[in-house]
Amino acid sequence: QDLKAKWDEHLRPMRSTDYLPMTNSRAMVEIRKGLPREGILVTDSSNPANQAFNEFPIYGPKTNIVAGGFSGIGFGLPAAIGAQIGAPDTPVLAMIGDGSFLQTGTELATAAMLNVPLVVVVLNNGGWEAIKDLQINLFGEDRQIITGFTTPKGEPYFANIAEFARSLGCARRRTR
Repeated sequence: QDLKAKWDEHLRPMRSTDYLPMTNSRAMVEIRKGLPREGILVTDSSNPANQAFNEFPIYGPKTNIVAGGFSGIGFGLPAAIGAQIGAPDTPVLAMIGDGSFLQTGTELATAAMLNVPLVVVVLNNGGWEAIKDLQINLFGEDRQIITGFTTPKGEPYFANIAEFARSLGCARRRTR
């Protein structure tokens, strides 16, 4: 209990800040408020999944679907569609990174065509942050390469995922 209290205290500033763009920790607090206890959280192997392992409360069996050690970047969205079809009376939420979304985001068209009432939260940090972390941890700070999304001029690139979702007929909301 003491260690959990220390961990919660360590995370409190990141969970309660009003800073924009919103921190992943704050996003998880807000998502947990909106997702019922029996709701299903689906992630893949991106940084949001890694953070959810440590920060997102799961209250029951079969309410967390994750690719786990299979490193399935792109797994989250199609898996959430399948979970929602398989459990139509249970709210399902996919929480994925932008790199993951860019792998399989076209599956939103499937959700739209089948009228699957799915919620997808894309935490957009403009890069392959999980890959960058692995590169740094394995090879050192000076050996990470091609993990930040940039334009040919070297400017940061953030996909406008909300507009892409709109183009497929999905309701969307973009926050900064």
